[in-house]
Amino acid sequence: MVEQAAANPEDLLRSSIARVWNERDGARRLSALKELYAPDAVLNEPDDVAQGIEAISGRVEGLQRLLGEGVLLEYVGPVLHHHEVAVARWRAGSQTEPLATGMDVVRLREGRVVEMYVFIDPPEASR
Repeated sequence: MVEQAAANPEDLLRSSIARVWNERDGARRLSALKELYAPDAVLNEPDDVAQGIEAISGRVEGLQRLLGEGVLLEYVGPVLHHHEVAVARWRAGSQTEPLATGMDVVRLREGRVVEMYVFIDPPEASR
């Protein structure tokens, strides 16, 4: 049985970044995806689109390989939300040495992520 996802959009997104985007164990990541994302969820990145939790898990794994061991993603500042849409700024790396920064725009339905748009700041904005 799949657990009910977090009802609060901020809790949902913070749980997603911790349990999906920073999770290196594929089985645990898929379990979290099943809990937090709709089965047909869509991840829209600047260079690719992934649909479904298995495809999203694959994109997360690819990003983790690209960023390297020990690099974590975190939301910085508040998660803004209304009308089943949430927006959050993120950073990959440390506060003093971010590798990348950007923003997620997330559409929610019934307490789950149904669509995520990932915006990546230009490199000069991340420094």
